[in-house]
Amino acid sequence: MMMKILQLASDKSHLRDIYQFLLRLLMLLLLFYGSLWPQSNLQHVRITKEFLDSLKPDIIDQEFGYDEPKAFVSNKDDWLWGDGDDMATLRNNEALNFVLQNDMARAKEILHQVTRKSPQFFPGRFNYGRVLLFFNEHRQALAEFTRARDLVPQYWKNYFYMAKAFELQGDYNSAVYHFKLAYLRNPYDLNSLVALGDLLLDRNRSTEAEDIYKYCLEQDNGYNNALIGMGKVYFYRRKYYDAVLMFRSIDRDRPYKKEIHFYFAESAFYAQMYPLAVEEYQTMLGYPQDAVFNRISLARLRQRLQQARRLSLQQSEAN
Repeated sequence: MMMKILQLASDKSHLRDIYQFLLRLLMLLLLFYGSLWPQSNLQHVRITKEFLDSLKPDIIDQEFGYDEPKAFVSNKDDWLWGDGDDMATLRNNEALNFVLQNDMARAKEILHQVTRKSPQFFPGRFNYGRVLLFFNEHRQALAEFTRARDLVPQYWKNYFYMAKAFELQGDYNSAVYHFKLAYLRNPYDLNSLVALGDLLLDRNRSTEAEDIYKYCLEQDNGYNNALIGMGKVYFYRRKYYDAVLMFRSIDRDRPYKKEIHFYFAESAFYAQMYPLAVEEYQTMLGYPQDAVFNRISLARLRQRLQQARRLSLQQSEAN
């Protein structure tokens, strides 16, 4: 290897070749040592402009010898939209339009056809896995995300949703491992750690969950999903007023998990703040695809809304 470097260095015209060779060598070393990094030693690194610029598709493609990006894929709420005129891309985007209309059955049918006719089409396979999770078909969803991982192993969301599938199957050890793996693949996205905290909270390990949420807030003190996690900790500890205060601190102009409306409503209900509970229950009903409905049915939430309305009316009449 050193002889090759010295040979290239003898000719100034090969400086670019030296640069490309060293860059590829560095990438291989990072991938190798990254796979050996201890799972428990999670460290969040600083986000810099240089790093964000390095993620632009054109720069990545140039490093691998491509003058122009081969394809563009956009991520909107973890749904992958394609930018092209091939049939797989068009059908994939058609399915996602049905997702936006809450017609998940039609979206599932189309994406199933896409994966059969274009098995190497990554966005269609990834989206199909997400739709299967919506229908609680956890084992089949895991199979789809595993195939998606094999197609694009560097995309950390594959590991994130594999963890979700494992969690829903009750394989919590595998879920914890894959949430950590997703974070290690992209330590600039804290959602994987928040999901890990949520899993621990559901397992009655609130102290560990709280530590994870606090760690996320040390990296970004206004990170909505970590604040929601802290609010849930207060909710499960029956500190309903503290939970209401935490949920009120959420900046809804920034991205946030829609489950907040359910926990906000429940906290307000138990704190006897019934008008606020009514408002939040109504808002939650506007997101019927949210994962919170794996815990509570739409019918149960509507019943809870009517109960809150009745108590709100009684409260206003008493005052």
